[in-house]
Amino acid sequence: MTKPYVPPKGRVLTPYICCREAGKAIEWYGEVFGATLNGEPYVEADGRIGHAEIEIDGGVVMLSDAYPSFGVDAPPADQLPTYALVLYVADADETVAAAERAGAAVQRAVEDMFDGSRRGTIVDPFGIRWMLGTAAAT
Repeated sequence: MTKPYVPPKGRVLTPYICCREAGKAIEWYGEVFGATLNGEPYVEADGRIGHAEIEIDGGVVMLSDAYPSFGVDAPPADQLPTYALVLYVADADETVAAAERAGAAVQRAVEDMFDGSRRGTIVDPFGIRWMLGTAAAT
């Protein structure tokens, strides 16, 4: 009998996103968010990324290019995504500014939130919405 797979602690829920130009997205996430690539991406013969994992401050995001034949498609360029990934960073103001300089659209400027944090929202050049926040001081 095969032992059942148990995800590493903290990886019970792992986002798996499909973005436009996954290879370029991986580089962008490294430059803007400090993401590192976990292992080597699975790359199809046609150059599409079939699977990759990045890590941002201990959190893992899996990503790929579009695979319409499997029902997996990237967000259309003319529509906003229906979800957001929330990422807490050391300085939301600086990270949103860096993301904008790197081509992201600021959807909501950084502001003080009801929970005491500072948060802003961007849509990156690959169609993914990120809510970038700085946790309230404790």
